[in-house]
Amino acid sequence: MKSSKWLRLSLKIYLWLVVSLFGIISGVFQPRQVLASEKQQDTVNNRIKTPSETHSFSTRVESLLSQSPTPDTQLTVLITGVKANPTNKGVEVILETVQGEQLQITNRSDGNSFIADIPNAQLRLLSGETFTFRSEKPMAGITEITVTNIDANSVRLMVVGEKILPTVELFDGDEGLIFAIAPTTTATQPSQPANQTAQEEPPVQQDEAIELIVTGEQDQYFAPNATTATRTDTPILKIPQSIQVIPRQVLEEQQVTRLEEALQNSSSVVYNGTDTFSDLNYSIRGFNQAPVLQNGFRQYDFAEIPEVANIERIEVLKGPASILYGEIQPGGLINVVTKKPLSEPFYQGELQFGSDGLIRPQIDISGPLTDDKSLLYRLNAVYSRRDGFRDFDQEFKQFFIAPALTWKISDRTNLAFDLQVSNREQPWDSGTLAFENGVIDTPRSRIFNEPDDFLRRDFLSLNLSLDHKFSDNWSIRNAFRFTDSTVFSDQLSIFLGFDETNGELQRIFALDDFNSRNYSLQTNVVGKFTTGALKHTLLFGADLSRTNTSRFALANFTSFPINVSQSHLWRKSPGL
Repeated sequence: MKSSKWLRLSLKIYLWLVVSLFGIISGVFQPRQVLASEKQQDTVNNRIKTPSETHSFSTRVESLLSQSPTPDTQLTVLITGVKANPTNKGVEVILETVQGEQLQITNRSDGNSFIADIPNAQLRLLSGETFTFRSEKPMAGITEITVTNIDANSVRLMVVGEKILPTVELFDGDEGLIFAIAPTTTATQPSQPANQTAQEEPPVQQDEAIELIVTGEQDQYFAPNATTATRTDTPILKIPQSIQVIPRQVLEEQQVTRLEEALQNSSSVVYNGTDTFSDLNYSIRGFNQAPVLQNGFRQYDFAEIPEVANIERIEVLKGPASILYGEIQPGGLINVVTKKPLSEPFYQGELQFGSDGLIRPQIDISGPLTDDKSLLYRLNAVYSRRDGFRDFDQEFKQFFIAPALTWKISDRTNLAFDLQVSNREQPWDSGTLAFENGVIDTPRSRIFNEPDDFLRRDFLSLNLSLDHKFSDNWSIRNAFRFTDSTVFSDQLSIFLGFDETNGELQRIFALDDFNSRNYSLQTNVVGKFTTGALKHTLLFGADLSRTNTSRFALANFTSFPINVSQSHLWRKSPGL
């Protein structure tokens, strides 16, 4: 008797476990969905459903969290794009993000509008620009679909029905978060009498084309991603190193014409002036000789000043993490990212005037060369001229041109080419004289070298890169760069000594001709994978660089003195 009683109890426990396990499995594998059909027509009994009948309560922890407010400590998830794709059931709106599982959704209805708020997200393109998605009349029964930023940390999706509340379901996908919007009927129809002949159903209409209207907002001070610290396109919030980005918007609004002016926006960066070898003398956090890179490539002897008109953004990496680019002072480095071709037509012209007779015209044009936008171009060109502030007629001149091409060979392969050619001429300026007893008291406009002394810098850069994606998670990037730099001085005044009793400055003269050629190659493999709950980005690569330099120098060691109090009265020097 006891055995049969225990047998019945065991069977009850077993059946309870099976039912519980089935409920858990069915709850885990059901899709995340947010239903907005409180006012939908009930096709079975021809009545309006009550809210208690239409809401679906999921037993999944993820679904319960999606209906709860987002904690303040939640990091903002970037939504980099919005797509609206027609389906056989309606329209799918896809919020493109790699962190879709972290999005938290709170939904509600307002009249004929379905509203979904995401309090831990932000609409931003990879370039850093914010945007607004809007689609008018994407299908029958839907007036408008919009996706906008409510504030700095919230996104709102709104689906407006013509006469009744639309039906919206939410799913997780590989591309991001998917809102499936189904077509709706206009209103509840009365039942037909039994003796009335049913009318012929209208033919099924083909899906209409969806018109998308995307508007951008001028908010480009915030740069969410940077490549300098990791050599991968990584959000700055996830980079432990100290990195500061100066975007293009800042350069344009400040009317910056020289690199040192732009870097005044970065703390710990100090411009140390010029010398014969380079105009790129910067110190970061007190360490001199901070290198200036272009698109991740180091510049060595006789490096050229990057032209501001061709700069997309400037990334300053501070601290010893700069060792990623080789033997570098631990203060940090400066990486200049140049402009790339655009897929939409772009035309810009600018003319600047300023003091000392400054005139600076420039053009920037870009767009597609083919109808399928597989071949893109961009052209930047600048001419600049201004007078010096010293005595005599001195002139600073510069010409710069940079054509660029991008060929999208396939969805997974891109080939990019760009060329930079620069020519600068400027008078040789020896600066202010200082000896044992301090700085010589002379007018600021006075020069102590010869008025016709000048420097000419010619620079050529050829860049070629090939990117290929093996899959969605693995890619390879090959980049090659060739540079040719020449610094020529017709006559340089070199000071030997100063006699304070008679005010004479002893000088000799020299001619210098420097040339440097650099060949650099970078190959990087980037892979993304997960181990359990952890996501990883692996970078493996190699850099190869070779520099050849040459120098021709000629000097006249015959001393040719000049009186500093009368140096504004020019007498032709013997020269070389």
